[in-house]
Formats: sequence, C-alpha cells, structure tokens
Amino acid sequence: MTTADRSFDNPPVRAVELSIYFDQIPLRLISMAPLVSKLQEAYPDAAEEFARVPWKVEADDTSFAGYIPESSEHFPFPWLTLSNPSGHSVSFQDDRIILRWEFNKTAQYPGYEILRNNLQSFFNDFSDHASNVLNETIVVRKVRGEYTNSTGPEVPWTVSQKLYSRHSEDDNADLLPGLQGANSGGLFHFDDDDLATHVEFVAISDRSESSLSLRSSTFSTEEAEDEAKYEELTNWAIALDVAHKRLIECFDQLTTSKQKLNWGQR
Repeated sequence: MTTADRSFDNPPVRAVELSIYFDQIPLRLISMAPLVSKLQEAYPDAAEEFARVPWKVEADDTSFAGYIPESSEHFPFPWLTLSNPSGHSVSFQDDRIILRWEFNKTAQYPGYEILRNNLQSFFNDFSDHASNVLNETIVVRKVRGEYTNSTGPEVPWTVSQKLYSRHSEDDNADLLPGLQGANSGGLFHFDDDDLATHVEFVAISDRSESSLSLRSSTFSTEEAEDEAKYEELTNWAIALDVAHKRLIECFDQLTTSKQKLNWGQR
C-alpha cells in the first residue's frame, strides 16, 4: 500500500485545518457584508474577535509593537469566524483564510479533496470581492494543512522511538526540545523543486485520548535567498496538495504496522 492510498478515515480524524496566507489587504467590515451574507447559508453562526498577529510578523520574528500605527484611524480588521452546528467553520482576516472541520467519535471524514474544494470556493469568492470592491489582488505566500488524529495509547512512545531512529539517519528530521514523558514531537523538511515544506508534529497522551497532530506548511523558495521572503505562490492549490502529500508521508512513517492494521487498510 502506498502513502497515496492512505485514508484518514482510520484512525478517526478529530480536526482538520486548511489555511491560505497572503499579503495584507485593506478590508473593511461594511464592504464584506455581501460575502458574509452568502457564507451564512452554510455557516449561520458568526463570531468576531480581535485580529490575530499578522503572519508575516510571526514569520519574521519581529516585534509586535507598531502593528497598530499611532496615526491609524482604524483598528485592524477583526478575526471573523462563521460556523455551523456540524463543527465546520471558515475564519478570515486581512491576511489569511482558514477552513476548519471538527469531528466527534462517530463522524466520518469526507476526505481532503472535499475540504480543499470548499476552501477553493470561498477563496474564489474572497478574491473576487478583493478585486471588484477593493481593487486589490490576493498574493498568496504560504499554505498549510493540519490534522489531529485519535491514535491510541501507545502513540507518544512509538512515535518517539521512530523519530529518534529516523533522526539518527536523516538530517531532514529535527527534534523539538522540551517534549518529555507522554509527549513527543519533531520537524521534517522537504524540498520539491521550487517549493519547501515543513511538517511539524506533536504526539500527546492524556487520560481520555491520545492524539497525533501534524502541521504541514508549504511555501515557494524560487529566487529567494532567505526562506522568510516567501515568494508568491502562483498556484496555491498545487502547493496545498504538496503540503498534504508530505503530511501523509510523515504520518505513515511515524505510526506502526500494528496501528495501521487496527485502523484498517483503506
């Protein structure tokens, strides 16, 4: 069985996030009303929070000071989340879009393609709004996929064993410091032509349920001397496919044959 055939139906998925990060654009709540109204057909519940730190500030590890200029007449566009009772939500602000689906123990994961298509549909509407109303073009810099799976009580220990074994023979694998006992984590690096992918993972065990979370971020390194420059992703959907592919490969390498047998070969 190849990793391309791996399904996340087993083990059961607890949460999936697909994200798009782009250059900040001058959004205003009043101009977003038509788009929000359209979204509320599928996501009737709305929540508003103060804006997240701009992703470029986090990426460049620069000071948060100055995020709201003293001369600014407006607060940053808020972190807006639209959701439904099924545990599905779409969140956005002026520099990112995140689609998140959560699953209980009886819910069936419909597959990556379904979520990606949902994200693509919203992104198209969002881009049209930016172009037609704001005269702005969305410039995507990074995409990310993140899974949290229920994986069984032995996962942190077996992941630790596999991680240390791989780390001894593969320079692309790094250990995350400060994770001990019931927790384990690491970081893998991949290069695909002009795309770079970082896959972070953390295995956590608690009294109720053990989980394995993987976060895969892909960005362009074409003609970029420094990865933090984040060249424009001309086709973010392909980059997201790469991120997802690499995430599955890491998932496959970090789990045991016994676990795969218990989950079912799909």
